Amino acid sequence: EFRRVLFRSDRIALYTVANYGSAMAPFYTILPLFVGSLLMAVTLKTTVSRKNREELDNPKPHQLFLGHYGVFAVIALLQSTFSLGGGLLFLHIQAVHPWLFMLTGWVASLVFSFFTYTMVASFGNVGKAIGVLTLVLQISGANGAYPLAVLPKIIGDISPFLPATHAITALRAAIAGIYNNDYWHAIGSLLLFLIPLLLIGLLLIAGAVGWLSHALSVEGFNGAAILTALRAAVLIGIGLVVALDAAILLQPVPRSEHDHS
Repeated sequence: EFRRVLFRSDRIALYTVANYGSAMAPFYTILPLFVGSLLMAVTLKTTVSRKNREELDNPKPHQLFLGHYGVFAVIALLQSTFSLGGGLLFLHIQAVHPWLFMLTGWVASLVFSFFTYTMVASFGNVGKAIGVLTLVLQISGANGAYPLAVLPKIIGDISPFLPATHAITALRAAIAGIYNNDYWHAIGSLLLFLIPLLLIGLLLIAGAVGWLSHALSVEGFNGAAILTALRAAVLIGIGLVVALDAAILLQPVPRSEHDHS
């Protein structure tokens, strides 16, 4: 009796999740948003036809690039609103912060759609392959269904550089509660993916039109092709370095039992 009283302990649960469905909701909610964004980029045109450009009085390339993305953005926001709103209203997913739950879906859908839109608009069929490869990597490497500790080390190394990783982290915080500002760290890391995408889209796609025509007249076709390839490689390299470094710097402190005690 003395030992039982001496070693008695009370368990206080923090950041509890009501059921298994709510615990798995981040993974099965975020990944379909990426799938929907990928299907949009595959089925919808990512370029504006010459006839429409003439009707619009030949707008500048960056105006076409950003303006045409507006169609994708509206569809992505509708998709995330119905998906996450339906999860709250009909599936009764637990959400300590329901509005942050919805905000996560809106931000994630915009980032995902802009990612797939930029990849397909920049690289065509290769961009579609990049989107599919990213989707496959996120199924196992986004820390959604499988703990990174039990996966190969390379998966854990790739995980911070996948947009779904940060979207899932933010959605978990909206469901179970925010710890050490992990929600805002995740949202910030997710938004940082827009920087290299804007670099690729605006500088490589929109800004390259006038530059390429000048290079063709000065250097000829071969010289322009070489310069285009070099410029694309440099821009993509810079964008990846920015995104990778920022994702590492903004990665939130992991939750642990020691911190909760």
